[in-house]
Amino acid sequence: MTTLIVSGDLHGKSLFDRLAQPKALLKTDEPFDIDIRIDNSGSKAVLRQDDVTIDLEEIGNIYIRRPITNNRDSALPPHARDFINRETQEIIAFLSAYSRYKKSGFLFCQGKQFNLGSNKIIQLMAATELGIRIPETRITNIPSVAEQFYEAMNGEIIYKCLSTPVVEYEDGKRSMIHTSPVPNTDFSNVNNCPRLFQKNIKKATELRIAVVGSQTLAVSIDSQKSNSTRQDWRIGMSNKEMYSLSHLPQSVSKDLIHLHHSLGLGWGMTDMIVSHGGEHVFLETNPDGAWLWLEDAIPSLGITELLARYISKTK
Repeated sequence: MTTLIVSGDLHGKSLFDRLAQPKALLKTDEPFDIDIRIDNSGSKAVLRQDDVTIDLEEIGNIYIRRPITNNRDSALPPHARDFINRETQEIIAFLSAYSRYKKSGFLFCQGKQFNLGSNKIIQLMAATELGIRIPETRITNIPSVAEQFYEAMNGEIIYKCLSTPVVEYEDGKRSMIHTSPVPNTDFSNVNNCPRLFQKNIKKATELRIAVVGSQTLAVSIDSQKSNSTRQDWRIGMSNKEMYSLSHLPQSVSKDLIHLHHSLGLGWGMTDMIVSHGGEHVFLETNPDGAWLWLEDAIPSLGITELLARYISKTK
């Protein structure tokens, strides 16, 4: 197995020089390309830099030290550079999570310890390996790859953030980046920042599911009645009429519990789509996900009580 050094400073590069082969170095202070394909047949992750291709299936131990990121475009305003750096940091987080998820080696990480279960890319990989349906997915900063995916999906794709979908401006104001359809435009700016693209699944309804230990509680979100919430229900999340209690099929509940256990998560708030054909399609889970506004809309929901019992009993 290959040892991978992920670093943006001289210490990491010096360590790389002293490593025995096989080894690989990802210099995060220099431009690099990513090509991550995830669909219901499996996943493939490749990094490219300086004409060197790094297949993550061949990686064993990973050493991460001060992974400085480079947004490539100093002409961008500060809030844009900040957002791009956060998205790129999610790729670094993915590398650390990948090592733990695959259990192919040890992770040696200085500084921030990345959470395996909170990384969206690892979640999608884990879901496919458990046979849970996901939208066809492409994560890339290669313009031609993004355009090819757009064409393969007949133009029916959406863009969503890898990291927290919030941009903070110099004056302190904040704005949210909502999940949105991708128009047929020039893809050349894709190389500024890693992008997560997915097939646009036609929705009958959406689900917000609390997975707590070995139990689940589901809320149905009627997002398709309004044009403003069809792609991202968070735009109208204050509308209490959107929410109702839902009963998950036992097989779906078991799959989600298994998924959370495989990710090392005791609990999380999971988002799913129910297609017009009745298929349950996994989007993501959030170990820090919010739920109180759902209990405000549905007082009998009981997520807080369930979570409190779980925390009290878990040792």
